[in-house]
Amino acid sequence: MRYAILKMVEEKKHPLFVISSDCATKVEINNEVAFLIREGYIENNVYSSHKIVYRGHLTRKGEGYLENNKALLRAYSVAQELNEMIIFLQG
Repeated sequence: MRYAILKMVEEKKHPLFVISSDCATKVEINNEVAFLIREGYIENNVYSSHKIVYRGHLTRKGEGYLENNKALLRAYSVAQELNEMIIFLQG
């Protein structure tokens, strides 16, 4: 989930609106974003224990994480395609 969140921040998308509620709860997403902020992967986001304002951007550490974990993007893309095929076949 951290890779997906960092990718969305890079693309200026809001993680709570993009990550499916089937995959994670709002609290889980906010906890992961708070972790990424505390650990220095994202900066200039504002957060408290229950709310995050998504206006930040990736740090060099965040960019490095995305670069070093490109295999996760490929795996995520394949999972999305499989999910779409399953939905199509069930439909």
